[in-house]
Amino acid sequence: MKKTATRGAAARVTRGEIEDFLYHEAALLDAWRLDDWLALLTADARYLVPSNDRPDADPANTLFTIADDIDRIRGRITRLKDKNAHAEFPRSRTRRLIGNVRERPAQNRQARGGARRDGARLAGAGEFYPVT
Repeated sequence: MKKTATRGAAARVTRGEIEDFLYHEAALLDAWRLDDWLALLTADARYLVPSNDRPDADPANTLFTIADDIDRIRGRITRLKDKNAHAEFPRSRTRRLIGNVRERPAQNRQARGGARRDGARLAGAGEFYPVT
């Protein structure tokens, strides 16, 4: 997937483009191209996994299963690529399911996500919001 000129904040991103991005991201991870996957993330990327009992909680005041910023994500990638990371040599077998992709307007919502494509940001749980 080639990077193209960044779109303006008002540009519309199609469902097909979102799907293409998700398939590209999955292909990078499947090929263990972790540095290329990491390059998709923005400097303010956060990976958030809330607890099951408080899925809509704020990570600032609630314990999350995972609440990583870009530095912690980079650290995870570094550890995963280390030959001494015995849990990943051989690599874990994974399955990626991409489905139910749909567009929703970003009306008064702040994207928490970190992956970007052509001036748009992919937020957690597959929600896709334009960068404003």
